[in-house]
Amino acid sequence: MGPDIGGVPAAQADVDAIVELVAKVEHAQQNALPDEFMDLFHVDAVWTTAHGKRLTGIDEISAFTHRVLPGALEQEITAAYEAEHMLFIRPDVAAVKVRQVPICRNGRPVDLAAVQSPEELVAHQPDKVPGAPLYVLAKETGRWKIVAAQNTKVIDLETFSAMRVLVIGATGYIGSAVHEHLSATCDVVSFVRNEATSALPGQVWRGDLTEPSTLTSAITDDIDAVVYAAAPIDETTDTNAMNALITALRGTGRPLLYTSGVWVLGPSGPDPVDEAAKPNPSTSSAIGLGSNTSSWEPAPRESAAPSSDPASCTAGMAVFPPS
Repeated sequence: MGPDIGGVPAAQADVDAIVELVAKVEHAQQNALPDEFMDLFHVDAVWTTAHGKRLTGIDEISAFTHRVLPGALEQEITAAYEAEHMLFIRPDVAAVKVRQVPICRNGRPVDLAAVQSPEELVAHQPDKVPGAPLYVLAKETGRWKIVAAQNTKVIDLETFSAMRVLVIGATGYIGSAVHEHLSATCDVVSFVRNEATSALPGQVWRGDLTEPSTLTSAITDDIDAVVYAAAPIDETTDTNAMNALITALRGTGRPLLYTSGVWVLGPSGPDPVDEAAKPNPSTSSAIGLGSNTSSWEPAPRESAAPSSDPASCTAGMAVFPPS
């Protein structure tokens, strides 16, 4: 997922190297590897823990890390790390804001939606509290290293409990409305083909429906739900895309909402229809606009059916832009 970039112009190679550094932090923390973690620090680094303990210099940071990190393997909760924002102060100096999300050892996100008192969770279950680290990095002899860092526990309730939703088709007519609506209460990630032409606020993930691997890689550990609002392309592309999403989400407990089209219901006559209405492809094929959708829309339903995970297929509505 591409981080926000600010400050002086920076080479893409440096952005990629910093993203890789944060990934190494995650790997070292999740696998309790103190030596691998310490390899990321400058010799004169300053580190402040989330509880305010200052550690100065590589030796002091190393002693603390070797004392506390090995025990992390015994804990049920670990964390996923993501570089959210990079501010290049100089081409060789960058401040990096990191999103630290608690996850279970099996990769499932920790459910924080019902938490009413983050302070109480900090006091009694600190491993379940999200973090918002800030790293200051410097590039020397071709390598980026941490020269200063501040860990921060998140106790702001709005930030603490925000759900992160991946919206596929977020630049479309319906998808953009979904994005706008969700952004009021959620942290939305937009799946787009061309990051440069996307004017949507927030984070984006560059990918293509014709390449299912870009869909599955977009479902990172911190994604809580996925909304598929992309317009149909063709039977093979849509079926492969949905199968990839269902496979990636199966067993994670994270919901997938697939928006189909009202055409699959067929003509209802004078009677209203709701979410409980069943598809009627034999009659909907007579409706020109719905013939394609009705032919392949059952595939996602069949793929999701064997799973007990919260997958939902909803028939949408006909939406026309204002004339």
